[in-house]
Amino acid sequence: GQDWNVSILAQEAGKAALKEHEYLAKSFKLIEQERSYLRNQLVALGAKVYGSEANYIFFYLPQPENLPELLHERGYLIRSCANYHNLQAGYYRIAVKTRVQNRGLIKALKEAIKTCALY
Repeated sequence: GQDWNVSILAQEAGKAALKEHEYLAKSFKLIEQERSYLRNQLVALGAKVYGSEANYIFFYLPQPENLPELLHERGYLIRSCANYHNLQAGYYRIAVKTRVQNRGLIKALKEAIKTCALY
């Protein structure tokens, strides 16, 4: 017999683990790219963006005050962090998604800010 004989099942498990590792590496790279894109776009809109290594971004943008409602009307969810300890209105958290979804969110943010400026 062969030394170190590896069963078919073990071989398949190894292939699956490798595919999983490749998938995770691609996912982390995508999140990193999209987080950077969102961060730059938010800064350009006047937001103060705080560091994040996760798949969300925490930022401060005081105007418009009803930002979550304005974005919800456009089909986007944003988490107000005003109820977090030591934070007030204007602090938000958003999820990092695909480029198409992130572009749509930034467009909706621009429209919300423009709407606020008109009043």
